[in-house]
Amino acid sequence: MLSIYCCWLGYLKVAWRKVPMDYPLTVGSMTFEPKEDITVTFRKMKKRSRTQYDLNIKRAQPRHSGKYECQISSSDVYVHHVNLIVLDRKVEKIPPVIVTGTTVVDLYQKINLTCTATGKSRAPEDIDWFHDSHVIQTHDPKWRDKIVIYKYKPEVPGKTLVSNLIIDVSQEEHGGRYLCRSSDRETAFIEVNILMNTPDSFFIYMLMLKKLP
Repeated sequence: MLSIYCCWLGYLKVAWRKVPMDYPLTVGSMTFEPKEDITVTFRKMKKRSRTQYDLNIKRAQPRHSGKYECQISSSDVYVHHVNLIVLDRKVEKIPPVIVTGTTVVDLYQKINLTCTATGKSRAPEDIDWFHDSHVIQTHDPKWRDKIVIYKYKPEVPGKTLVSNLIIDVSQEEHGGRYLCRSSDRETAFIEVNILMNTPDSFFIYMLMLKKLP
């Protein structure tokens, strides 16, 4: 819902009209517009005995664009205009959690996954990773010295927390589903496939053997 408001110092009624229509949309708390998407609300503010009249437009569309006139009824006519522009563009909804990164990799090559978690009013407090439904803990013998997980918030303050999961040398058991879960209990996952016995994996394996003492 979109609202435009007009304030008046005193107790006179306010009328809203869309220019160039020759009849009002609202007068005081009464609505003359037959369509249900136009309503008016008002409230008296304690400071300066001011009354605020809000013209509410539900499900605003480009057809609602135009000049709106707020008129104060008194011996003298007081008029205030508001220009409204409603763009014909859908707002893209950002998924609460997105996982991107490596989906297909040769054996012994790097796996790099990124989880981006976005909160409704603030950034989530934490992110957990799961592999085939089991929580990933860097101190676990299965993952120790094989995996690194970073967590950070972007430099520009916002509602996002980012986590990177990196496996420098992938093994056959590292294939499978990686699920990311934010502290807001939102989740997303990605499937990682390890290709076996490829020329690249054999070449990397030979390099690893040369580095062994």
